[in-house]
Amino acid sequence: MSDRIIFSRPFRAAAERPNLMTVLDSDHSHGDGQFTKSATAKIKAITGAEHALLTTSCTHALELGALLLELGPDDEVIVPSFAFTSAATSMALRGSTCVFVDIDEATGNIDPAAAAAAITDRTKAIVVMHYGGVAADMEPLLALAAAHGVAIIEDNAHGLGGTWRGRQLGTIGTLGTQSFHDTKNV
Repeated sequence: MSDRIIFSRPFRAAAERPNLMTVLDSDHSHGDGQFTKSATAKIKAITGAEHALLTTSCTHALELGALLLELGPDDEVIVPSFAFTSAATSMALRGSTCVFVDIDEATGNIDPAAAAAAITDRTKAIVVMHYGGVAADMEPLLALAAAHGVAIIEDNAHGLGGTWRGRQLGTIGTLGTQSFHDTKNV
């Protein structure tokens, strides 16, 4: 008997090894091959999103989001205090100031009242992480974003397949990010 506690156990699909051999036997072992196209189509089918772009990680997707939103040194980004470090570092890499706010203890998600209290003239975005497949309280967050002209960045690393009022998580805000890390819902 072991005292070891397993945090996550990777799932192994039946076709995993044959698919890996298909890639290794091909002349295309990097991105944008048949498996990238297949994964992109599946993400679009699951989420109903019109567009999807696979990146190497959710961290890179968050960094790309910060670039697309043209975040910079004069900007503030509201970030939940309970999130993976990438939620903040991806914004800080652009020079933005991260403003950490409390979470709702019942859901583990950003507290909309705390986000509202943190809004300033410099706020350009709010990072919303849907934790454990549970949607953040999007109604007040969307209203807050609309009232102040700020973007909503959905960190949906823990929410693929989850919904809020019939809408797929990761497709509600200005942009959404996803993760295929083995500790996530995927």
